[in-house]
Amino acid sequence: MPPFLLPFLTGLLSAIIVASNFMAMKLVDVWMFTVPAAVLCYPFSFVCGDVITELFGFKTARKVVLSTFMFNAVIMGFLALATLLPPSRYFDGNETFATIFLFAPRILGASFVAFIVSGLLNSFVFDKLKRGGKVPLIARSSVSSVLGIILDSVIFIGIAFAGKPPCVLGMTILGQIIAKLIIGVGIGAPLTWWIIKMLRRSTT
Repeated sequence: MPPFLLPFLTGLLSAIIVASNFMAMKLVDVWMFTVPAAVLCYPFSFVCGDVITELFGFKTARKVVLSTFMFNAVIMGFLALATLLPPSRYFDGNETFATIFLFAPRILGASFVAFIVSGLLNSFVFDKLKRGGKVPLIARSSVSSVLGIILDSVIFIGIAFAGKPPCVLGMTILGQIIAKLIIGVGIGAPLTWWIIKMLRRSTT
């Protein structure tokens, strides 16, 4: 594999997670469900995880997930610090700045926990299926993504919106799962297969 590939995939995964955290602040309607806009990009984190696991192994994928978690925490920490600094008298957008970069700690915490748990589960399941030796790549990617998406949605919604009526939580979780599965499996699994195929072809 090209020496720049792993750093590139690590950076790409970090970018997806940071973008997801900010996009999660905006709610959009998908059919009868209301979901965070992050459902548009977050499922691609599983594509990165599957590619890394396939090409570099589970131990490396685990390190990448943990590193991404720490990178994200550092970015959010600095942004939180910036919002706490007294604004200049020439800056009149402090409230908007704070709204964007210092959103509810529980939502941010929910995002962190959901990512690290689902990311590790996704890579672990993908690796286990690979070691079986008989499961096709696209099936491995689909199964691991489905499990990761379900767990991620349950954890994130369960923590971020704890205290809401069970019916509201259930519908929100269901909406997230459906939207993420359409992207993460319908698009993500074939994309994972294609990326790995192209990378292996380019190194032969």
